[in-house]
Amino acid sequence: MTLKEKLLKKSNLWHLAAIGIFLLISCAYFYPALQGYSLKQSDIVNFTGSSREIQDYRENDGDQVLWTNSMFSGMPATQISVIYEGTWLSRFLVKAAGLWFPFPVFCLLVYFLGFYVLSQSLRIKPLIGVIGSIAFGLSSYSIIILEVGHNSKALAIGFAAFMVAGFIMAYRFKNWILGVALSSVFMMIELAANHIQITYYMMFILLLIGIVELVRYVQKSELLKFFKITGLLLVGYVLAIMVNYGNIFGTMEYAANTIRGGTELTVTPTGESNKEIKTEGLDRDYVTAWSYGRSETFSFIVPNFKGGQSIRLGSNEANKNILKNADPAYRSVLAENYQYWGDQPGTSGPVYLGVIVVFLAFLAVVYVKDKYKWALLTITLLVVAMSWGKNFVSVLVILPILLYMVNMFLDEKKQLVFSLANTALLFLVILAGDVIVAHSLTDFFLDVLPGYNKFRAVTIVLSVAELCIPLLAVLFLQQLITAKDEIQKNLKGFYSVSGGMAIIMLAFLVAPSAFNTFLSAQEINYLQGISDPATYDQYADFFTSLENVRIEIFRKDVLRSFVFLVLGGALVFAFVRTSFSKYAFLGVLGSLVLFDLLFVDMRYLNTDGTGKKYDQWTETYNRDYPFKAGDGEKQILALEIQANPSIQFAIDSALTVLEKELKDDKAVAREKELKRDYLTFRMLNRNSNFRVFEEGNPFNSSYTSYFNKSVGGYHGAKLRRYQELIEFHLSQNNPSVIDMLNVKYYLRPQYDNSGVVVNTALTRKNTTALGNAWFSKKITTVNNADEEIVALAASNTYEITAMKGVEVRIDGTPVETKILTGREKVEILLPGMAEPMAIEQMPYEAVGEEALALIADSAGLNWMYDVVPDSLVSKIFKLKSAGRAGWNPAEETIVDKRFMDKVSAESYTAAGTIEMVSYSPDKLVYTSNSPDKQLAVFSEIYYPEGWKAYVDGTEVPVLRVNYVLRAIELTAGEHKIEFVYELESYKKSGMIANAGSVGILLLLAFGIFIAVKKDTTEGSETV
Repeated sequence: MTLKEKLLKKSNLWHLAAIGIFLLISCAYFYPALQGYSLKQSDIVNFTGSSREIQDYRENDGDQVLWTNSMFSGMPATQISVIYEGTWLSRFLVKAAGLWFPFPVFCLLVYFLGFYVLSQSLRIKPLIGVIGSIAFGLSSYSIIILEVGHNSKALAIGFAAFMVAGFIMAYRFKNWILGVALSSVFMMIELAANHIQITYYMMFILLLIGIVELVRYVQKSELLKFFKITGLLLVGYVLAIMVNYGNIFGTMEYAANTIRGGTELTVTPTGESNKEIKTEGLDRDYVTAWSYGRSETFSFIVPNFKGGQSIRLGSNEANKNILKNADPAYRSVLAENYQYWGDQPGTSGPVYLGVIVVFLAFLAVVYVKDKYKWALLTITLLVVAMSWGKNFVSVLVILPILLYMVNMFLDEKKQLVFSLANTALLFLVILAGDVIVAHSLTDFFLDVLPGYNKFRAVTIVLSVAELCIPLLAVLFLQQLITAKDEIQKNLKGFYSVSGGMAIIMLAFLVAPSAFNTFLSAQEINYLQGISDPATYDQYADFFTSLENVRIEIFRKDVLRSFVFLVLGGALVFAFVRTSFSKYAFLGVLGSLVLFDLLFVDMRYLNTDGTGKKYDQWTETYNRDYPFKAGDGEKQILALEIQANPSIQFAIDSALTVLEKELKDDKAVAREKELKRDYLTFRMLNRNSNFRVFEEGNPFNSSYTSYFNKSVGGYHGAKLRRYQELIEFHLSQNNPSVIDMLNVKYYLRPQYDNSGVVVNTALTRKNTTALGNAWFSKKITTVNNADEEIVALAASNTYEITAMKGVEVRIDGTPVETKILTGREKVEILLPGMAEPMAIEQMPYEAVGEEALALIADSAGLNWMYDVVPDSLVSKIFKLKSAGRAGWNPAEETIVDKRFMDKVSAESYTAAGTIEMVSYSPDKLVYTSNSPDKQLAVFSEIYYPEGWKAYVDGTEVPVLRVNYVLRAIELTAGEHKIEFVYELESYKKSGMIANAGSVGILLLLAFGIFIAVKKDTTEGSETV
């Protein structure tokens, strides 16, 4: 049969029908995306803020800047938003995989099509492949990450199915060259998703099924062919890496300097040793902060096993009747407590794989003959144990998990005996493995497995189980359809699996407290920490009511899963024992799987709303322009224009052009206003260079970065030294560090009830900011990172003075006058008071040139500026500025001894001037003039890769000072200073990517040529 005849086969109509089903489900579920709406994704809002400067220069100047100053005082753009040259092939195929639909329809199609291709690589019947695709694409975690905006993770999970399919094709296609070519294509798009953590975890699947293939080829006496395929496969993967060279090597360069690259510090901000949590990558506590509870794994079959989602009980309409039946005395308080009670700090939802899908996967372990089942079982058990993270399981658990692979060499009877014994060993190790080996599985992987300590949130590894379990399920369905008679003759396995799961569900219903706990560890610790018996009894009653509410939530979901289990089990039994049509059977089964998963998914991502307004969707322009300038931004703009009127001219010129475009634009008024705001502050940022400190949650918000350059931001991989600066100093509001980072303004966002910024207030202008650059006076040399970061310690001090007749206590000691640093406990004892009263909110930030006074009047205690005579108001104490204590960056520069070869003096005169004259994210220009040799310090972040300094056109060495800043030594006279950021990996990436793309196309063309010429592509083989 020719290739043309193959393409025109009637059986290919099944594939078209499958695509049609996927389109129908995707478009029906996410229909607002086809009506001009986008999901309200918190991470995408943060991404828009963090990438705004990068996109500005790319869209308006055609420049791909590789550095941005919009957040964390400056960082590489590598892991924010960089488009590399030469990636035309991967970008085209990525879009094609989602059939060019808008997000999130696009992503759901990638899920479906990826798994469908995977099923076809194993010659699974198309309708069964559709069921597996639905199970994979609608597993709850895959949908939840779309809701929060983890788009690159979602695409990496979807493309991983393609990647595994390609790997299988390489070893099972008779035309293995075409299989290798497809494998390289799929690896290319997997890497293009740029979520290395997902790709890393999915490699476990390739490793284990690779072992299965090695065994198969050895048994067939075709070891040489195996090595040929493996060798060419490695070549194909190299080509895929070449296409993604920029992303991969840019990430590697960057990662070495981030929190994933380990730390030089040996102490914590409190001065304690970090030895117990330190690794060569992320700290152990950081890696395992999100760890799945051991019993929480039952959420695979009961989504609300631990409550499902970290939301208030009263905010969930599904809890309305349950709360109505709760103890009336606690009903309102219960409504404010969390529904989730698991081990994680918080979660957007569970990993629910579908009770029917898990049921079918268990049947696969019993009935499927393909040796892949042992690899898939082993991988699933391994990643589940890995997901437990800090919830201890002995490293010894690896042994019984890997021993399941021994079944490949045993006949069916021996497999049963061996598996039962090994399963008993597995449970023994899980329950009491620490008695034999007390070292944990997580610590073992962190210490031994290369690269494992670079990734955070070990729960993400469960994405591997999300792929393996549906794959096991479809392998069983394939066996059921093609070998129904064999299963009919041996139903013991069916009875064991269905009976076992049913008993577990019934036990959950009858005795929930015997198999689950309904208070979180924090709640239990809180209750146990109450020493007063009366208070304890009151809280114990409340927590009992809370437990009862959660038990009802749990039972409700158990019952739901039990019903689906019974329906799924009954359907399989009916098909095995009757002449039930296989198409009807698969159709009904697929519908059950669809509704089971979809109804759970819609708890977390839905189209609920009022009229044309959706709760979780917004007009697309709100995604592209998520913020409106508030009062604070407008005040900053006015102050900057007042200092530099040319900024107004630049803004007016740009607005004139925009107004012409908006004149014929059909955009609504709000969209036009958002575009004007964006352009206004885009021009401000291009014509100025200062930073803003966002009060409240500065290091987990990119709001400020959308309008101004920020010391904070939102990113999962901050520069390591900057993160340490945050932990040691910025989080403590160290004024000297804030000054050296050129923070000119403090901004406080104002939020509505849903947490959306609705306005801002300019709370303070920092008059002591050091500007873009300054000349240093004194050099202080330190020996290591510990000494350097500690040397930056500084704080504002305040003088408190008690008024007559009032007792003021500082940390429990009465004082008349005392100097404060802002961390002390302040109490007052007024006449008539039996016990001192703590002053919880001391407004230190409001203390400026004018002192503050705490007064007592008919309204209670209030603060006011101390301008009113003491005789007119009843003052309790006064609070005024007492200057700054500690390090002063204007006078002293801290230099690690490793950089002292780049300076030639221990002190300088600091005479002369230095100022910035031109700004671009990756090119900064200054002019200086001094009668003497000087050390110029810049309020820019030191980064060893890419930044070069030129003085009058000649490159000069850059040294790191003050833990995170840049400095250069200048000779006397006038100079032009340029900082230029260029990455060698970016320069190379275009050429290397083009070569890789061409190589993959040539390999693909060669595989197709062989297929046409020799007609040897009759699918794959089954073990």
